[in-house]
Amino acid sequence: MRTVAVIGGSPQDTCLGAEVLARLAPELNLLEQSVSESPRAQTLFQNAGPEFRQQHMCEVLRGVQAQGAHGAYIYCNSLSGATDLSALGTELGLPLVTPLHAYREWAHEYRALGVMAANASGHAGIERTLLHANPELRLIQFAQLDLADAVEQGRSPQDTVQAFHLAELTSLLSRLGAEAIILGCTHFPAFGAALAPLSPVPLLDPAGEMWQQLAAQLEHSAKK
Repeated sequence: MRTVAVIGGSPQDTCLGAEVLARLAPELNLLEQSVSESPRAQTLFQNAGPEFRQQHMCEVLRGVQAQGAHGAYIYCNSLSGATDLSALGTELGLPLVTPLHAYREWAHEYRALGVMAANASGHAGIERTLLHANPELRLIQFAQLDLADAVEQGRSPQDTVQAFHLAELTSLLSRLGAEAIILGCTHFPAFGAALAPLSPVPLLDPAGEMWQQLAAQLEHSAKK
């Protein structure tokens, strides 16, 4: 049985990522590893020095390797944008995937995308990835850390959608030209099903594309 580490920015999004991956690939043995204790603590980590961030994530990845992980499913947008995880995966010989891998695949499918993220670190990584893949892509962006906090606090999806006026937000992003909206924080799919019927454009969740890419990497690694 293959073992995959689910690594999130906080215990909550690590748990959410494990639930998603268990549905997508029930045959896997999952390890759960969070980097910080909360979204706000993760935001502080992302604003630490780049050498510290990279070294810390190297230690996290070495740790899950020592526990038997054959690959890593990085379930955090802003963490993925704040560190060069692909370089670490190559250095350690550990197949891994982040939400940014999915966004590269979508960059050429649209002329304009809305992006909902939790913080500026998340936006920076998503923007850099999308525009590197498609310099002509228009981005209409919104960030609010309180949305991630609402999920952490256990607020219901319907209450979160209503309290933060998310139906109105998706309508605004659509009117500004967005053809689809990326859920650019791994907490946000927790209310995605409640928001989708109210949104005039599709909501894009990277989880499925991430697993497809990691599965391909794991298969390739097994053949070596």
